[in-house]
Amino acid sequence: MGYTFDTNLFSDFFKDTYGFRPRNNRFYDVDTTDDERQEMWDDILESHAIEMRCEEDRQNRASADFESLIITTIGYGAGNRETAIRWIMDGLDDHYDASYLCYTLGIPYTYENEISQSFG
Repeated sequence: MGYTFDTNLFSDFFKDTYGFRPRNNRFYDVDTTDDERQEMWDDILESHAIEMRCEEDRQNRASADFESLIITTIGYGAGNRETAIRWIMDGLDDHYDASYLCYTLGIPYTYENEISQSFG
């Protein structure tokens, strides 16, 4: 059997999938066979792929909600997208930290530059 597992990357995939690094995981046990490691590797890759799809879905929903909030804020009198984003930041008290706003709202960091420009 050809093995594809990587002992250096297992911890990274585990953390990306579950949010923490594996401690005392059987993957690293000296008694674990390569066949068992490969099975664990395949399982973590499958779980990681599922988590990445879920994260993409979460970000898509958060982006849609943010876009809706911008439109609503413009309707409340902001006048334009830039002002609406500034008002949203004021309302959330994010101290004009674009990265923190992305984190707070769960939106992709691709918004960071546009958000920064709205108050820069």
